[in-house]
Amino acid sequence: MKQYLTKTFGYEPTNIIYIENATLANMYEVFGTSDDHQGKLFKWVKPGQSKIFIYYVGHGAPDQQTGEGYFVPVDANPQYIRTSGYKLSTFYENLSRIPAAKKTVVIDACFSGSSANGQLIKGVSSLSARLKSEPKASVATDLLMTSAGMDQVASWYPEKRHSLFTYFFLKGLQGEADTNKDGHITMGEMKAWLNDQVPYMARRLKGNEQQPIMLGNDNDTLVIIR
Repeated sequence: MKQYLTKTFGYEPTNIIYIENATLANMYEVFGTSDDHQGKLFKWVKPGQSKIFIYYVGHGAPDQQTGEGYFVPVDANPQYIRTSGYKLSTFYENLSRIPAAKKTVVIDACFSGSSANGQLIKGVSSLSARLKSEPKASVATDLLMTSAGMDQVASWYPEKRHSLFTYFFLKGLQGEADTNKDGHITMGEMKAWLNDQVPYMARRLKGNEQQPIMLGNDNDTLVIIR
């Protein structure tokens, strides 16, 4: 994805915050905390000029008591996600306070507490918690794409060595989503492409239902193919 940001989206490498195997401390540093929203991303933005693009690939999990969603850093314990995870509502709240010109967020994770390798929360036969919707998401972002519904599993595509969603998202950026071949991939075109490919391949490969969720103006340009 980092290569696509520089080669396709035209971002300068020095403007990319890239973290593999992010810890909770990493996420606090970049996105801020519930007490202080001014993380690194906030401080890097030029008000009214910068365009933010966030791409998260990883795990998510619900708090079993409240149903609130959390990102699962590599040092988190999903059984104690409330104290070791990064709260989804904090992410959207802090993002809403960043004065960028445009904010695009892509989240390739599911928050059902399940993964391609089974339950993240061990010793629980079935997860009773249902992830609460996050109303701040629609006002914190201009374009938002998530890989699966709230109670679904985001599937892996072993043959392609990618998650199913990321594989087709990148294929779309290569031009597959540009249905009218005008060199502009709109939100509507990407939505149509992912809705056509991801649910079908999830059923075919895993027998699962996986429906990407996409919010934003369909006419908004996601990227101009260079």
